[in-house]
Amino acid sequence: MNTKAVIKGKKFKKYWYEDIREIVTLKDMLKGSAELYWSNPAFWVKEKRGAEYKAVNYGLLQHDVNALGTKLVNMGLKGNRIAVMGQGCYEWIVSYLSVINGTGVVVPIDKELTGAEIGNLMKAGGCDTIFCTRNECKKLRGIPEVRRLIVMDFYGDRTDPSVEPEPTELLEADPGVEVYSWRKLLLEGERLLEQGERGFMEAEIDPDKMAVILFTSGTTGNPKGVMLSHRNITSNIMDVCRICQVYESDKTLSILPIHHTYECTLGMLLVIYRGASTAFSEGMKYITQNMKEAQNTFIIVVPRVLEMVYSSILKGVEKQGKQKAFAALLKVNKGLRRAGINVSRTLFGTVLNALGGKRRVGITGAAALNPDILRAFEEFGITVLQGYGMTECTPLIAGTP
Repeated sequence: MNTKAVIKGKKFKKYWYEDIREIVTLKDMLKGSAELYWSNPAFWVKEKRGAEYKAVNYGLLQHDVNALGTKLVNMGLKGNRIAVMGQGCYEWIVSYLSVINGTGVVVPIDKELTGAEIGNLMKAGGCDTIFCTRNECKKLRGIPEVRRLIVMDFYGDRTDPSVEPEPTELLEADPGVEVYSWRKLLLEGERLLEQGERGFMEAEIDPDKMAVILFTSGTTGNPKGVMLSHRNITSNIMDVCRICQVYESDKTLSILPIHHTYECTLGMLLVIYRGASTAFSEGMKYITQNMKEAQNTFIIVVPRVLEMVYSSILKGVEKQGKQKAFAALLKVNKGLRRAGINVSRTLFGTVLNALGGKRRVGITGAAALNPDILRAFEEFGITVLQGYGMTECTPLIAGTP
C-alpha cells in the first residue's frame, strides 16, 4: 500500500494509517507492544463483581504469558492442541497467548455449548487439555476427551492463597482427569523462568503454520473448524488499523463472547497491537454501569447492544420528562451539522456522561444495523463504523473507514 496520500498533486501530512508496525506473528506483536508500552495499562480487571477496575500493564502481561507458556511446555504440552473456554477475562487472553506463542495450537470454544457439544469440538480439534473459567467447569464432567483441566479464576491478589481454592473438587466424579489451578501454574512458571528455562520464550514461530482452530457458529449446519495461522491474524490486524484509528490512549469495554474471532481479533489482539487497553464487562445487564466505570473511548459490539444502549438513553430522557426538549435539541443539532457546525458532543454532554463521557467510536458487525440507530449515535457525537466479515477471514473483509 502506498501510504503517501497525494490528491490532485497535493501531499498531505502523515496519517495514523502510515504508522503501521509490521508484524507476522502474535509473538512479535506482544513483544513489540511490551517494549513500546511497558508501563501502560493493557487490561482493566476486577477482583470481584462490583469492585473498582485495576490496571494490568503491558510488562505484566508479557511476563504472565511467558511464565504460563514456560510451565505448559514444561508439562510436556509442546505441539499439543489446547482448548480455551469461558467468560471474557484476563486469564483467558493470557492462556490464549501462552498456547499460540510457543506451546501449540489454540482452540477457542463457546462456553454456551452443552457438554456433549464441547466434547464433540474437542474431539474434532484433537484436544485433551482445556482451560476453563470456574463457573463453566461443571459442563466438562463426563466428557472423555478432557484429560487435563486448568481452572481459571478472575485476576486477584496472587499473593493471597485464599483467593483461589483448590480446584480438585470440580471434577471429582472424573478421577482420570488431571485438574490444575491456573494461578499455581503461573507461579510455577515464574520459578522456572528464574531458574533459566527459556524454551517457550525462544521458540521459533512459523507464521504460516496452523496456529488456531476456530469453530464457526454452525448457522448452515454443524460447526466447522477453520484453520488459521499467525500471518492470517496479524495481516488482518494491520489492515484494520489502516482504516480505523486506534490510539495508545484508547480504552475499550469487552462485551462480546471472547472465543469469537470478531471479539478476539478486533477487541483483544488489535487493541494490544496498538498499545491501547481493554476493560472486561461483568455481563450484559451491567453494560451501561461498566461504561461509566471504565470510561471507555470505543466499543466493539453487535447491533443489538447499540439498540439496548439507545433504548436506555431514551428511557432516561422519558424518566426525566424531557422528551420535548430532547427532540428540539436533536432538531437544532441537525440544522447546525448541515451548516457545517458540529457541537454534538457539547449539546449532548449529558447523554455522553451517562455512557462514561469519553465514548468517541462504536464498531458494529455480525448483523445489519438499523440506520436510525446509527444516525442517533452520530447526532450524539459518536462515530459508528460498520464491518462485514467471516471466521475464515479472521474476520474483517470490509469496513467503513
